[in-house]
Amino acid sequence: MEQTSYAQTMAVVQKHGAAQDKLHAILLDLQDASGMNYISPEVAGIVAEALCMTPAKLYEVLTFYSMLHSVPQAKYLIELCGSTPCHFTGAAALRATLEKQLGVKEGVATEDGLFIFHCVQCFGACDVSPAAKINHVVYGPLDSEEKVASLLQKLRDEAREGEVR
Repeated sequence: MEQTSYAQTMAVVQKHGAAQDKLHAILLDLQDASGMNYISPEVAGIVAEALCMTPAKLYEVLTFYSMLHSVPQAKYLIELCGSTPCHFTGAAALRATLEKQLGVKEGVATEDGLFIFHCVQCFGACDVSPAAKINHVVYGPLDSEEKVASLLQKLRDEAREGEVR
């Protein structure tokens, strides 16, 4: 599991201007940099200190927003849209396909640490529903098992290439 160093954390804080009103953006950037889509307690402490906040106040924000995580997730964080349009275009079938192809239920990471999925509220991809957002990139329509299998294989290959380099 990758760890974000003090210097990397401070570089992200400085990029956003070290302002409390930029906390959400700072946390999202640091979560992406973690390699496992989460904010470690160490990184949270550094950010709180840099922004002159109490750790408790930072954790209020970290635990309030569903797109922020305080425990390791997986390399690929998959968010399934649960909005009404996605529901009517096959969100339940997409969820079942993911469960089948990944071999895990919602909120449980795959054994290899590559994937985890969560059902979330609308992220604005109604035009390509049923949709999933994977590490901030929207994919859709994911309306067949073949499309999902192909996407998951592409991500597995991408992860393998990253390990080789």
